[in-house]
Amino acid sequence: TEEWRRFQADLQTAVVVANDIKVEAQQELRTLRRRLQEEQEQSARLASELEQIQGARYTITHELNIALPSTLLSIWALNSNNPHLYSNINL
Repeated sequence: TEEWRRFQADLQTAVVVANDIKVEAQQELRTLRRRLQEEQEQSARLASELEQIQGARYTITHELNIALPSTLLSIWALNSNNPHLYSNINL
């Protein structure tokens, strides 16, 4: 029966060790889930910022495509009587 007591003690030790490992794994899992959520939130924020930047870039480019040609035509029309005004500019 000494053998039986030793077996029970070893089994109890194994159960305690297994429980400690389980608790550590659960804590690590909670930590990883929290980090995953934080990274997903940051990814969503960055995606939103990127959309805003791309939208602003499109708006600026679109407005330049509309405004720039008419502005250049206006400058050309105002200065068409003075061809030497822009003679030093290399286009």
